Amino acid sequence: MLKRSIPLSSLLAASLAAGACDPAVDDGTTPATGDDFPPESRHIAVDEWMCEDPELFGAGSLSSPADEGGLSLSRNGRRAFFHRADDSGRLRLMTARLHGDEWGTPDLLPFSGEYNDLDPFLTHDGRWLYFASDRPVDGVEARSDFDLWRVRRRCGGRWGSPQHLGETVNTDAQELYPTLTRDGTLYFNSDRDDGLGGWDIWLARRDRRAFTAPVNAGPAINTEAWEFNPSPSADGRLLFFASMLRPDHEDPDLYFARRVDGAWTPANNLGDCVNTPAGEFHPSLSADGRQLLFVRAGEAGGDFYSIDVDELTGDRDAHR
Repeated sequence: MLKRSIPLSSLLAASLAAGACDPAVDDGTTPATGDDFPPESRHIAVDEWMCEDPELFGAGSLSSPADEGGLSLSRNGRRAFFHRADDSGRLRLMTARLHGDEWGTPDLLPFSGEYNDLDPFLTHDGRWLYFASDRPVDGVEARSDFDLWRVRRRCGGRWGSPQHLGETVNTDAQELYPTLTRDGTLYFNSDRDDGLGGWDIWLARRDRRAFTAPVNAGPAINTEAWEFNPSPSADGRLLFFASMLRPDHEDPDLYFARRVDGAWTPANNLGDCVNTPAGEFHPSLSADGRQLLFVRAGEAGGDFYSIDVDELTGDRDAHR
């Protein structure tokens, strides 16, 4: 199988009152919803004979001849958000609905298309979509780096205006791939100077209406290599991510780690059930935590694949 270089887009990519409008269910289809571990401790976690092959996800709609990534599903699994490159290479945020067993034609989100927008993540309550963008903060010109943004999802398919997450989270370096746990902890990857490697995974906790200063996920997750594309389970007990650590693969592999007693265990490579020499990245979890979705590189671009989480982690409570 021919190798392909992984583009920046792949590395980058309260309760409501009774009767109130809830954007999470408004359209009837969209849901609401440390020790220093050496790199060699990242063993292959999954026996290749004990798992099914990943299945292509959303063929002909979500997965297309174009280059796409950053898939996020709504809580009932019937609305998808992702990014796709247009003919000029600009990354745009798209959405599609599931009709029966088939995904419909994706639509461009109304606030996207002028700048590079990627890595969308729909929060568990369905009210906010987080994403990365090089759009201007001051409204004048595009940035030379990617920052993290969010936009309010309103009733009737309406959207608010994108909001920059501010200088507590964003820097002059790259910030990409925002994902959140149910308690509002923000995970993302950045190549800022004070990391452990070229790209590291960072966390910022929610403090009322703002995020606290990000902290490095630490040496159980990050190494001297590149770690990126974090995807935590809703309860924060599992973390899937991509890494360039494995010496026999030139392109990214997917890993996972568990959080036990407040600390991350050494990360495990997901093995040949998922990883190939082509490169796998952009992991995300279905809202119930039972399916791992990810991108596998191809000659024309990345496509989405899915596999049961239980087969990979051996933890049938992982999704709870």
